[in-house]
Amino acid sequence: MKEQRFRTTLAFALGALIVQFLLGTVVNLFIKIPADHPGANPPEYFGGVVTSVSWAILHGGLWLTLHAVWGLVLVLAALGTLVQGIRLRGGGRITLAALGLAGVLGAGFNGGSFLNYHADFSSMLMAVGLALAMSAYVALLYRTGIATPLPGVISNAMPAVTVENILTLPRLPELDAATSIERPVLAITTAPKGVEGEGFPVRRAFYGLDQRFLDPFIHMDQMGEVEYGPGEPKGTAWHPHRGFETVTYMIDGTFQHQDSTGGGGLITNGATQWMTAGAGILHIERPPEALIASGGLFHGIQLWVNLPADEKWTPPRYQDIGASRVTLLASHDGGALVRVIAGEIAGHKGPGVTHTPISLLHATVNPGAELRLPWRREFNGLVYALAGRGTVGAKRAPIGTGQLAAFGEGDAISLTADLTQESRSPNLEVLVLGGEPIGEPVAWYGPFVMNTHEELAQAFDDFRRGRMGTIPAAHIGN
Repeated sequence: MKEQRFRTTLAFALGALIVQFLLGTVVNLFIKIPADHPGANPPEYFGGVVTSVSWAILHGGLWLTLHAVWGLVLVLAALGTLVQGIRLRGGGRITLAALGLAGVLGAGFNGGSFLNYHADFSSMLMAVGLALAMSAYVALLYRTGIATPLPGVISNAMPAVTVENILTLPRLPELDAATSIERPVLAITTAPKGVEGEGFPVRRAFYGLDQRFLDPFIHMDQMGEVEYGPGEPKGTAWHPHRGFETVTYMIDGTFQHQDSTGGGGLITNGATQWMTAGAGILHIERPPEALIASGGLFHGIQLWVNLPADEKWTPPRYQDIGASRVTLLASHDGGALVRVIAGEIAGHKGPGVTHTPISLLHATVNPGAELRLPWRREFNGLVYALAGRGTVGAKRAPIGTGQLAAFGEGDAISLTADLTQESRSPNLEVLVLGGEPIGEPVAWYGPFVMNTHEELAQAFDDFRRGRMGTIPAAHIGN
């Protein structure tokens, strides 16, 4: 995680300088420096940093030892800043590398060296000032996205299908800013937390957004992310559905599915199960027994896709989309990994077969990188942040974990990952989805999505009368 090491280096440098200032003040005010101390001759001191530390340990006592060790830390931190500056690309790399070099040289040649025990009070202030200036400048780079990490390996991506070297994948085209129409951001909402089924935690991703922005989608839950202990994993009981399709995408962990048509199986890292409820189906989703016994990580998405009135009575269907079938693409500059689950992006089709025309993809965006996607004009456009921080749209509206952005009309969707990310998520992880609006009335209650209240009443009656299928004799969840 280059960007995390970079942040740590800078924080370490600042902390080292402040501590050096405090220790130096104590040394200057209260400690008498022996004439034979290596720091008595600043021009020769740069080559004798390690010697100074060893001398302090042997002869200088606690304060001088702490002072010398922190001085060495300062040199190493400045060197780290220099190296990390060189490893960045973009307008800030030269200045950042220069700041690191200044810190290294200043440690050896400043008239009142950072490491010189005879340094006066003003030079100590100079040291702290340089650290603050360096930190402020780097914060500015992060905010503006001037400096971006080199593309290549997507490190620490979610287990949901990744690659060793993203540069070997087919590339999405670079969009022409003069001819493409950037979609504006209409709204950004934050998903509240809740529980589903037998008690597993979820975020209600579509909460608070008007249905006209969501059509043809009905509902989406981010399941987890949660680390279960032994005996804690939970799922759902057997329950019915009618009138739409459920899409369960597992990012981390394993889920077991079974339905009344005989469909089902294990959904694990990067796999998707696509169930068309249609005229009616019974199903169950739960962790397998082994995972219940051991506990473990659980993280996934369940999306409900509406069906038009003339297809709500279609026979139920089950699709098992293994992780290896997902279409993998790279952004035009290699800064983002795109997994196409359904629909198509720039002529690259995903494996999911849909009744309602949609596109669904999961993108991992490197810190500082931008992803611009061609998007069908007749589709709506939504971006949901699974993890990380970034911005969306031409005006760079901020978005973070658990937030949903709805876009207006146009033929391009853009998003950028912040250069600094959360420690638990080194990249910006997003779902990008859109579809052709159905434009029909929606009557939704519980597990049924129909067009009228009369059809909802019929669905409940059909379920009570056993017309939506039968639970198999050899079923999970006994």
